Amino acid sequence: MLKCTQNITAGRAPHFGEVSSMHSNGIREKQASTKQQILRAARKLFAQHGYEATTTRMIAEKVGVSQSAISFHFETKENLCKAAVEYTARNIGAALQPAYDAVDAAFEKGPVSPERAMELIAELLLRQIRLVFDPRSKCAVSLALKDRALPKIAQGILPEVLFDRVESELARLILAYSASSNRVWAEVVSRAANGAIFSFFLNPSLPREARAPCGDSPSGMLEEYLLDYLLTAIQNCASPAERTPAE
Repeated sequence: MLKCTQNITAGRAPHFGEVSSMHSNGIREKQASTKQQILRAARKLFAQHGYEATTTRMIAEKVGVSQSAISFHFETKENLCKAAVEYTARNIGAALQPAYDAVDAAFEKGPVSPERAMELIAELLLRQIRLVFDPRSKCAVSLALKDRALPKIAQGILPEVLFDRVESELARLILAYSASSNRVWAEVVSRAANGAIFSFFLNPSLPREARAPCGDSPSGMLEEYLLDYLLTAIQNCASPAERTPAE
């Protein structure tokens, strides 16, 4: 009798509480999915049309939801913009984090040799080049470049990830490579290197073959030539205090 009862219990249908829990989980998953869709649509439209020209109606229509769904998840357009920017920044940060981890690990072991510093500079620049040139990053880069046109609560988030953090780590490595203590000079050099990468995003008028994928490079010759140029420029650069006076 006990065995029979155990078999029935093992095969019983879920009781009301379990059904209610399963239903609630399904609702939460659907809500999470809707929220992600709204964030992606908002990011794309804000990047394409700008914050002011993009309406919540446009976003709702792109996702296929009512405007009340946007209000439910974000309350206001400003909050939605901030959430979309933060969502984008997390993805960008995740793409660059392996390079940052490698830099931190190198410095934790002690002084970084010029050779190792240059290897890390190359890795970080390559990740940044591939990130900026990746068509999937177009909205993120566009939003970062339009940062001042965003509401105040959303400003500074993407520039911190795409500009400030990258350039800070580059400056740190440039100082290690050059054995210089001139932080301002290193920051200027890192800004120039990062700016050169973004200049190709702003003015992409290059022959198609230069951007065609080649081997492991999704950006083809452009990636190779730009990285080589930046590394050569950094290697040949010296801080003002360390230059040999012109004869």
